[in-house]
Amino acid sequence: MPNDLLRGPSSTTEMLAVFDDRALIEAMLAFEHALAESQAECGIVPKEAAKVIGAMCDPTLYEVQTLATRSKVAGTLAIPLVQDLTRKVAESDTGASAWVHFGATSQDVLDTALVLQLRTAVRLLEQHLEILVEALGVLIEAHTHTVMLGRTLMQPATPITFAHKARGWQAAIVRGLDRMQATAHDALILQLGGATGTLAAMGPAGPEVRKNLGERLNLPIAAEAWHAHRDRLVALTSTVAILVGTLGKMARDISLLMQGEVGEAFEPEAPGRGGSSAMPHKRNPVGCMVALAAATRVPGLLSSLLCAMVQEHERALGGWQAEWMIVPEIFEAAAGSFAAMCEVTQGLRVNDQAMEQNLAAVGALVLSERLSLRLARHYDRATAAQLIKEACADSISQNQPLAEVLAGDVRISAHLTAQEIADLLNPNTYLGTATPPGPKK
Repeated sequence: MPNDLLRGPSSTTEMLAVFDDRALIEAMLAFEHALAESQAECGIVPKEAAKVIGAMCDPTLYEVQTLATRSKVAGTLAIPLVQDLTRKVAESDTGASAWVHFGATSQDVLDTALVLQLRTAVRLLEQHLEILVEALGVLIEAHTHTVMLGRTLMQPATPITFAHKARGWQAAIVRGLDRMQATAHDALILQLGGATGTLAAMGPAGPEVRKNLGERLNLPIAAEAWHAHRDRLVALTSTVAILVGTLGKMARDISLLMQGEVGEAFEPEAPGRGGSSAMPHKRNPVGCMVALAAATRVPGLLSSLLCAMVQEHERALGGWQAEWMIVPEIFEAAAGSFAAMCEVTQGLRVNDQAMEQNLAAVGALVLSERLSLRLARHYDRATAAQLIKEACADSISQNQPLAEVLAGDVRISAHLTAQEIADLLNPNTYLGTATPPGPKK
């Protein structure tokens, strides 16, 4: 899969390279090379033949475009690649060519090649996530006592700290990383079964060949071929998709905080970053944009992958083939999202003054819950809530500070002094677990 102008900005150079045409051919030839060596060690293939086959498993010997054209006719890339490998081996040793791809099937080489690619892809994603978790830890430490508005249903709610918000992002990412690693452990396994998964063509030595091949490729082996059982692969891809959604949520939060009328956080600045072709004043959240675009695309791709699980008998017609484009696209989108949010988080500028101003602009109304609970010591809860609701409405309609309205209502002032009201309306003392105990820095 070549890089292009549209795919490049939505992923990373490293991840695109994992799934490009040359990398796929290299992974397939690594399988063929290791297969021949394993079969030679188990006494199936002559050792000299295995050496010739290995020598011809050089990816630079194969022309990508020619293989792509011929695979359209064959229905799979494995057939023209094995044909070319066989021809090249025959040119060197006619007898050795009979042992190319011996006892294997097209799906063996393609599935194992995908697993080899995914192993590298998962490592790249892990690196991004580890950087992201660390960067969030720095933000959490720096903003433990940075008080801001909480927002529920897009409206002002009780106060929180920025660290509280960032801890939520971080915890979800850590959970997602753990899930991805667990499913990768299950999914990144060798595929070798032959025509219908029985290894019959290799005779009694088949299981030993599979074990040897797994060791050579450093891949665990399954008890049975998984040609038409895609649960482990889909489980891994699902955890990656969940992480894309997790980072999409984070990107949504940051992009909302970055709105001009909010101005509580900003992506890092750099020449040309986030500009507009029409409005020079704009500073667009382009990192968040990449993550949100991925979060929009990936669920549909995952849905197709889930549909493709319904595979017929011992080899799928259409379902398996649908995976070839879907799986790389999900990982490519994930890499773009993860890398973008690493950059955003490492350079995020938190505007604590804007947070303080926005909290003050809303005023004490967001402490209505606290007032209602305190007043409920003297009234039933419904009555207490109604009194505070009326006071808030009067504060808004009369453009009068809530503290004055509360003090002027004898039903409330009979039970709460002016100092008690002032204390109850202090957002810094109603943060709960949003800030841990300890001195403010």
